[in-house]
Amino acid sequence: MRTCAGEPFSPAIYPDYGDGISEATRIALTLALDNADRGGQVVCFNDRVSSIRFDPATAPTVFELGHFKLRAI
Repeated sequence: MRTCAGEPFSPAIYPDYGDGISEATRIALTLALDNADRGGQVVCFNDRVSSIRFDPATAPTVFELGHFKLRAI
């Protein structure tokens, strides 16, 4: 787990499969960062997603998000 501004940095996404956002659908992101703090992760969704919520940390924190991309593979 990385820290950002002293707080735990545990990013997660919450896919909405049409029933709204729920802790039951939370997907923890375990980013493997390189020396330039760039990372990536493959995520498998169970169904068609209508929206996605991104939570960068488990507590209020300051963070910076550079390039962010979602793509189907």
